Amino acid sequence: MIPAYFLYLVFYLGRIIKEKILSPFTLITACVIIIISTLITTLFNSYKKRFEKDDYIISFYEDSKFITTETKVSCYNYLGETSSNIFLFDIETKESKIVYKENITDLKIKTKTNIDKCIMEIQNTFIVKNFIEMINSAVRFL
Repeated sequence: MIPAYFLYLVFYLGRIIKEKILSPFTLITACVIIIISTLITTLFNSYKKRFEKDDYIISFYEDSKFITTETKVSCYNYLGETSSNIFLFDIETKESKIVYKENITDLKIKTKTNIDKCIMEIQNTFIVKNFIEMINSAVRFL
């Protein structure tokens, strides 16, 4: 969300100041913001998948063996799935596990947290509040 505000700010400044020097600057700045934001997001998500437990609790039986991603029971993280497989990552042994869906019975998926709660916490942080106020005052000024 914040990179989108930065891109809009750069674009808006480019529209206000219509000099030819600013046009390449606007394009370069927008590209740099996108690249840095993508890099930070990718590194953060990679770190989180490898070293921290997921918000999803997935439980199932594979050939009568119980497998779960619940924190108290195992160290598996849910990575994703295809039409025929489920991919899990063990954060202790740093190994991936591929489970064939045809061997699965009694699959249950639930989430531990509410995404709306996380969004509200982010919106209530000091930095985001000040940034939104800055954007609103800039819009009122123009």
